Amino acid sequence: MLHASDVRPQIALCANAAMAMALSVTVRSIVRRRSCPVDFHIAADGFSPSQKQRLLAAVDSESGNTVRFVDLEPFRSVLREVGARETTYDRFLLGEALPEVSRVLYLDSDLLVRCDISELWRLALASGMLIQACEDPHPAVTPELMPMHAAQGIALGTTYYNAGVLGIDLEKWRSSAVLPELIAFLKRYSGEIPFADQGTLNACLGQRVDRLPDVYNRFSLVATEDARIVHFCTFRKPFVRPRSLLRRQDWALARWQSEAARSFHFREYFEVLDDTAYRGWRPRSLHAWLLKVTPGPWIDRLRATRWQRT
Repeated sequence: MLHASDVRPQIALCANAAMAMALSVTVRSIVRRRSCPVDFHIAADGFSPSQKQRLLAAVDSESGNTVRFVDLEPFRSVLREVGARETTYDRFLLGEALPEVSRVLYLDSDLLVRCDISELWRLALASGMLIQACEDPHPAVTPELMPMHAAQGIALGTTYYNAGVLGIDLEKWRSSAVLPELIAFLKRYSGEIPFADQGTLNACLGQRVDRLPDVYNRFSLVATEDARIVHFCTFRKPFVRPRSLLRRQDWALARWQSEAARSFHFREYFEVLDDTAYRGWRPRSLHAWLLKVTPGPWIDRLRATRWQRT
């Protein structure tokens, strides 16, 4: 039976202040393509008043969209007790923090939504499973993810899901006491879980997942134009500015941003960003300038020398 909250897409997002701009872009990409009003439930951890105002502008409430800022602090003690302090674990608390909501689409904050979100919402509504998710490009459960997955009865070769786009039946989540199950797993394997929250969800709930078409969570490194949602995973993100000349990762980020500037998803990302209160921002850096004007061998020698010390 559909609940009143099922009629409109219910979108949940969790982010800290460092992700404020990225979150605004993800929200705006949803709003620009939606065919009906959307209800946003946002855990904006540490956001300043101005960051919240910019986010509210991206929601465009005059078009019927709503936003509710969710305070997860009253529920975080169970995570802190098992050492799960990162914001990435906040999605585990949605069932308890949204008791009146029967189902949500949880979305990471590093996404570009290129479709009407109602498409994905309808797929979630049609599923009878606890979770709906896309397969991770990591092909399957492999030995490096063991032994904790084996302890859960998960065989090698089992499908491994990405946690960046999730349909969650919150009624089932609450009635099945999923949060205590996740907390027990975190307590047992604290500090040993590959991919943090994602590894935990796969180990505990991997057998209760309905697979979504992978176009709804296509990694930017392999994204093609049929992608309905592009996921800027790993450190390669368009909204991060390289800072240190001495860090290998910052050089790799700058090089990727330079090469990705011609891609459809990079271009579309900044089209959406320019439709937010962050318009005009770009990841300009000294790294990008040096890569453009400096002969390659000189840069390679500099990096080889300095990286030995980092």
